[in-house]
Amino acid sequence: MKFGIIWNLSRTGTFEETLKSYIMGAQEAERLGFDSLFVSDHVTGRCDTWTLLSYLAAKTTSIRLGTGVTPIPRYVPTILARKIASVDQLSKGRVIAGFGAGWSPLEFRNFAPGGVYDFPRERIEKATEGLRLMIKLWTQPRNVTFRGKYYFGDASRTSAQAGAETSTASLVRGS
Repeated sequence: MKFGIIWNLSRTGTFEETLKSYIMGAQEAERLGFDSLFVSDHVTGRCDTWTLLSYLAAKTTSIRLGTGVTPIPRYVPTILARKIASVDQLSKGRVIAGFGAGWSPLEFRNFAPGGVYDFPRERIEKATEGLRLMIKLWTQPRNVTFRGKYYFGDASRTSAQAGAETSTASLVRGS
C-alpha cells in the first residue's frame, strides 16, 4: 500500500515563509516515506502550481509530485502538456498529473482562455478532449495534428515530450 499527502496551497505568511514551509513539508514527507505529494491547482495560491512542483522536484529526490486536480479547460492543452512534461523531465519521472474539469467560475473567468466558464457538460467535454490531445503529444513519435470540437492545430511532439526515461502518470477525477 502507498500513501500520499495532498496540500491546499495557502496564503499565510510572506512568499518566502510560505515557500520555505513547502520545501520543509515536502522533504519531511519524503523522509517519512510518503510515496507522493499532491498540491491543489488554484490560481489563488502563492505560486503557479506547476512551477512550484518543478521547484519541489529540485528539492526532493524520490517522492512523486502531482496535482490533486488540474482543470484542463482552464489551460491551453498544448501548453499544459509542455509544462507537465517539463516537470516530469526535471523530476526524472516523478510526476502524477491529476486532471478534472474545474469548478471555480472566478478562476475560469479570470484565467481560462477567453475567460469562459462553460456549463459542466462542456467543461467535461473540453477536459476529455484536452487530455486526449495531451496524451498524443506525450506519446506519438512525430508531430501531432489534432482536430477536435474544442481544440485543433499542429504541434511538435518534442515540445511536450516526456523524457524517454520517464513516464508521466495521470489520474482523472472530478472537480
